[in-house]
Amino acid sequence: MAGGCTRLFTRLIGPLLVLLLLGGFTRSYGDPARAAQPGDIGLTITFLTRDGAVAAHEPLLARIELVNNAEETVNIALLSCLELCDSDGKVVAAIPRPKVTMDFMYGARSLKPGEKYTRTWVISALYQFDKPGTYTLHVHWLYLPGGKLMDLVAGTADIRALPFDEARVTARCEELYQPMYSHQKSDIDLGIRARALYSVRHDLALPYLDWMAREWGDANACYAMRQIGTPQAKALLDALAKRQDDAGKAARAAMTRTHTISMSDVGE
Repeated sequence: MAGGCTRLFTRLIGPLLVLLLLGGFTRSYGDPARAAQPGDIGLTITFLTRDGAVAAHEPLLARIELVNNAEETVNIALLSCLELCDSDGKVVAAIPRPKVTMDFMYGARSLKPGEKYTRTWVISALYQFDKPGTYTLHVHWLYLPGGKLMDLVAGTADIRALPFDEARVTARCEELYQPMYSHQKSDIDLGIRARALYSVRHDLALPYLDWMAREWGDANACYAMRQIGTPQAKALLDALAKRQDDAGKAARAAMTRTHTISMSDVGE
């Protein structure tokens, strides 16, 4: 009888003790960080080019850096949107604000005072810069006060677009491709390099896309060929589709794929 009472007591009280102990353990690390508010976060945009310019069809990357200017740790939502405007202020490409629905989910990141959070985005996934001139990138980092998306911080940066330059575009593609091919370490993530090469809507990108398709069975590379749409690109995609391996499977899938561009195409 006594043993039965002891087992019953353990079943009832044991879980409660575990919860209490866990609660005390969690509280020992202090209260959770508060949500960042406007004024807490600084934002800078840096285009990763040699000369502050981009040629038509050249892959263009931008580094987005957030810094916590508050005197305490804050949480930021990993939510953003962007617009690219021409010299007249007309929006030529955009990733709109996400829609807040009942099942809306998003990531978050805590930043200590002075800590930075950096992301690299492929801006050429949005626009090919095939009209020379000056363009302005507008980046909005968002937060959710009361369940409504609003700007936490925003920033702008200008980029000068040049006419098409085959040698320049080829050189930039090689810069992005070589660390992938030779497995070299780089400050630009492999996935970002691949996205940058996907973004080139020109036959110059075909050798790199072909390599990714054959090496990795990369359906995104095959879809990029389809988006180029030239006779050479179509012939390459058709040839891949006849293969009985992962590359062939990826090519056949790309032929019927439908896609709407989103932040996942632009960056991390």
